[in-house]
Amino acid sequence: MGTTSALAQKNKIDQLEAKRIEIKNQIKQINALLFQNQSKQKSQTTLIEDLNYKLSVRRNLIKVTNQQANLINREIAVNQKKYLDYVMSWLF
Repeated sequence: MGTTSALAQKNKIDQLEAKRIEIKNQIKQINALLFQNQSKQKSQTTLIEDLNYKLSVRRNLIKVTNQQANLINREIAVNQKKYLDYVMSWLF
């Protein structure tokens, strides 16, 4: 069962990393669009809409990064408990 749990954790980490990379690529695309918009002298409304979208994508990136950090923290806690149980089994 431990192997299944570890595999599930690894899959979740891989999924979050793929999502993070996808979001970073979206940010690059948004930056390119913003540069195009600025160079074409588009309306202020369009620029604001682009910036709002960029903000929402960045918030999503932060959300995914936090999910990754939380997952890693849970893994650390599980490993610490396993280690403590192991040490205690040798002591008593």
